[in-house]
Amino acid sequence: YQKLADEIRSTFTNALDISGSKLASCLYLQARLSPLAPGILWRVGNDRPFIIDGHMIPPGTKGGMNTYSTHHNEK
Repeated sequence: YQKLADEIRSTFTNALDISGSKLASCLYLQARLSPLAPGILWRVGNDRPFIIDGHMIPPGTKGGMNTYSTHHNEK
């Protein structure tokens, strides 16, 4: 945490100072924003159907989720 905080505080003096080129130079920040594994994490459903948002998903259905959306929280 301390290395990341130091990098941010030494690169940006205020919120208006944040730009693409300066963000690109922040190696610790980039590491925190990048997913650990690229691509999609695939799973196969179990032996029973299940409901997602009101839709029945049949047994054995393959599904996947991008790692970015798995680790991203809008809040």
